[in-house]
Amino acid sequence: MWKRTLAIFLALVFLFTTVLSIDALADIENAATESAVTTETEIAETEDSNTENPEVENAGTENADTENTDTEDSNAKNTDSESKENADAENKDTENVDTVNTDTENAVTEKALIDNDVQLLGKQYKLTILISGWGDVEKKPGPNLLTGKYNAGTVVKLWPEPISILGYYFAGWDPNYTVPEKVSDYYTVKMDSDITVRAIFSNTVRLEISKEGNGTVRPKEGTHTYYYRDKVTLEATPAKDWKFKGWYTGPDFQTLYSTNSNIKVTMDSNKAFKAVFKPSKYTLVVNKVGLGTVSPDVGTHTYNDGTKVNLSATPAEGWQFEGWLIGDSTVPNKEITSITMDSDKTITAVFSLIPKTYYTLTVEIVGEGTTDPEEGESSYEEGTEVQLSAEPA
Repeated sequence: MWKRTLAIFLALVFLFTTVLSIDALADIENAATESAVTTETEIAETEDSNTENPEVENAGTENADTENTDTEDSNAKNTDSESKENADAENKDTENVDTVNTDTENAVTEKALIDNDVQLLGKQYKLTILISGWGDVEKKPGPNLLTGKYNAGTVVKLWPEPISILGYYFAGWDPNYTVPEKVSDYYTVKMDSDITVRAIFSNTVRLEISKEGNGTVRPKEGTHTYYYRDKVTLEATPAKDWKFKGWYTGPDFQTLYSTNSNIKVTMDSNKAFKAVFKPSKYTLVVNKVGLGTVSPDVGTHTYNDGTKVNLSATPAEGWQFEGWLIGDSTVPNKEITSITMDSDKTITAVFSLIPKTYYTLTVEIVGEGTTDPEEGESSYEEGTEVQLSAEPA
């Protein structure tokens, strides 16, 4: 901009200088004309004077010649002055032309720099927000005011703003577009391409009810629709020999919400609950392997939920107790232990023979006779008492 202003200023100076030069030339011409008229008048007067005074004719002629010479010198000086001024004016014109040319070059250079700046901005991409329901989405930062687009790489945060006074809430981002997951807060997108997202605002919410075990629930199992912020009562009733454990929610229903069978929930978002029932009684099946006695006896037994049952195992003679097999786990070398009946269980007591040590008895005969045991090798269990007898021949 300053270069353009300078160019205009120099152009005005050039025009002003040109006008002054023209006025100066006009003044010089007028002065030369007046000087010539004055000289002619003086010559005429001198001639008249010489006619009346012949004595001074020669002198007057000489003076006239001198004056003519002076006039010629004056005209020559005036001509030199005019030439000099014209030359100066031409030089100024040349300088002004150079200045205008320089300014034009600067303008071209400035335009090139601007073009380069535009190219350095890089690509721009468009962010399109589609709205379902009553609400809006705030974008930070906003797009370029001229193009309505974002520079490549710009990170934009999106804030959903439901019109809650009309009962609307933010239900999530449409999974068919670039933001698949549902969120309750802002979402961030990076402008590396043209992006379209859809924000869904709704005034209805879904309630999913399921159950585990034997019992009934209200509302019944399935998906139900309510208006935003409706209050809904959940009821759970266990079947005979069953009891209610609790309402569970969250991913895979691993989070305990309440142990009360009847609860009220406010439907301010989509919700899902599972009623979990468990038996009030459980069975314990007792088995054994090998010889020995167990308590409880071998067979099936019924216990209330949470009952602690003591187990004992006694091996028979020559047998030893290896341990309890409870489900897939082994409790080794414990003749007495206990379990809590929080589910149906099967246990097995494992007995095994005690390993025995045997020794070899070797009998030799020298001479004639018989022995008991007979001559040779015999094997006996460790601790066995052997009677020996010998009779001569």
